[in-house]
Amino acid sequence: MSTLEQSRADLERIMARWGEALAATAKTGSDRDRDSAILRFELAYEVAWKLLQRMVRLQGL
Repeated sequence: MSTLEQSRADLERIMARWGEALAATAKTGSDRDRDSAILRFELAYEVAWKLLQRMVRLQGL
């Protein structure tokens, strides 16, 4: 598996975990679950940004 494919798989797993955190926040409404969802969003954003940068570099843009 290439680095690009691994990064995409990582992003998919992170997005799934973010969805779980959002569902937990909606269900419980607790501050801990809300904070967890925020942290998972930040992680998803950073990983997506790095993946996009790799994709752009590979295309020579």
